[in-house]
Amino acid sequence: MSDVLAPGYSPAAPRAGARPLSPAAVPLCLGVLAAVLVALSAGQDLFLAFSPSLDAQRIWLLDLDYEYNFSTWFSSAVLLGAAIQLFEIAEQARLASDRFFAHWAILSLSFAALSADEFIGLHERMSDVLQASLDTHGALYPAWVIPVLIVCAAGAFAYRGFLKALPWPVARTMLLAAVLYIGGAAGFEMAAGGFFENDTTDQQAYRVVTTLEESGEMAGAILFLYALALHRRGAEGTRPKPRPFGASPATDRA
Repeated sequence: MSDVLAPGYSPAAPRAGARPLSPAAVPLCLGVLAAVLVALSAGQDLFLAFSPSLDAQRIWLLDLDYEYNFSTWFSSAVLLGAAIQLFEIAEQARLASDRFFAHWAILSLSFAALSADEFIGLHERMSDVLQASLDTHGALYPAWVIPVLIVCAAGAFAYRGFLKALPWPVARTMLLAAVLYIGGAAGFEMAAGGFFENDTTDQQAYRVVTTLEESGEMAGAILFLYALALHRRGAEGTRPKPRPFGASPATDRA
């Protein structure tokens, strides 16, 4: 393992006698809250599946597919929290003249944009324009996934060095978070393309896909917060191993 600290990493010294908060504490609490939101929405779907006459009484604030609901506000807040943490890390990297300052700053701006989009649904408006222009069908009917997947592919290529410089536990967690979030947002949206195209939003299969989509997005965002907590706190497995006195850096690499 390299003796170089993770890009932008600047651990804060805890106060004397203070017990440091586990990096998993806040993400775990958020995960429990997300699970409750998913359970309430799925439970309502299941109840109404057996009582279709009561569908008009659906509580839309609990519905994961509704634009303005508790889960939308929750996801937007989590993404904004990640953007703020990324901004703080980027500022630390700038002060340290870290070569990955721009990477952290771009991530911060990206998560701020995701937070805003989660709340105002800009990608859905963009999708209508692209779908009409490109005449997409099937999995690509939600046409917003086309530019998003292109941007994600370009980002993955541009961030190769950044991820390699991170300690493996942090990089691994970030990658898993990206898979969950992008898989939920774009993957399940593409799976639901046929439902959107045929306007069959009353089918139970559509409700299942929507639940999986929103669950993946929330899980990915929360897991990314955990990755940032690991990075900022230098949790076990993310600190460089001390090099024996007089040993060359090459002998310390795994």
